[in-house]
Amino acid sequence: MINYNNMAIFAAVATQGSFSKAAVVLGIPKSSVSHKVAQLEKTLGMTLLFRSTRHISLTEEGQLYLEKCREMIDAAEAADRIMKGLREEPQGKLRISCPIGIVYGRLTDTIAEYKTRYPKVNIEVLATNERLDILKQGFDFALRFGPLPDSNLIAKPLAVSKPVLVASPEYLAKHGTPREPQDLINHTCLTWDRSNVWLLNSAKGSVSVTVNQDVAVNDLTIAKYLAVKNVGICALVDIFLDDELAKGELIPVLPDYHVGEVTLYIVYHQRDMKNANVSRFLEIATAKFARD
Repeated sequence: MINYNNMAIFAAVATQGSFSKAAVVLGIPKSSVSHKVAQLEKTLGMTLLFRSTRHISLTEEGQLYLEKCREMIDAAEAADRIMKGLREEPQGKLRISCPIGIVYGRLTDTIAEYKTRYPKVNIEVLATNERLDILKQGFDFALRFGPLPDSNLIAKPLAVSKPVLVASPEYLAKHGTPREPQDLINHTCLTWDRSNVWLLNSAKGSVSVTVNQDVAVNDLTIAKYLAVKNVGICALVDIFLDDELAKGELIPVLPDYHVGEVTLYIVYHQRDMKNANVSRFLEIATAKFARD
């Protein structure tokens, strides 16, 4: 049976480029290092290192084996971090970047529960529609609507949302309720993405409607609260409407139709998962945004 400790010793020798340096790093005698590597080679039945009086180098088999040894070490270290994280209480600072409109609703629910559970964490939220470099600017998380460009960051889907049309009961009582997509032409419509063309999708197919861009804003929050104030009909992501729909402040318009589909991602760096602040926040956010 393979001795996993010998695999780690071999990886140290290969990384350091010498038995002596590996011995110093590992804190064991050089003779023990050499013996353990030789023992590993005997068990495997192949040579992993070319040895000379001046230096060592990896054989082709040794190079392939080193990659797997490093994977084993990384997995062991990750498991150790997880166990330590279970014992650690989150504390310090947690920084989050998100689109301006999405800061309300489920994100605030997430932050409220997180702060209740872990009061020693100071939370900073920057609401901006600018896509920041979260690593350079020191953020732990960013919430972003996809699709996302390729990067070295992890992008975990939090929610798939189908923007729906909504309006206040008062507006619909005064101006009538649209029965077909083309009826929107005769209504005040609130737009927030600079486009006055709404592509409405349903089980029957898709239809494009050019609406009157009576009120155009650049923020979801403004558009939503103008709709609550009876100004007009607006297309909004459903995960942003929990409270207003529950209270009856907004109601669906043309409920069989939705305006496209968007995915909300939470973006972070894999290495940060060793941080208890980050891992606990991700757990709570995943649960909050997954609810129906």
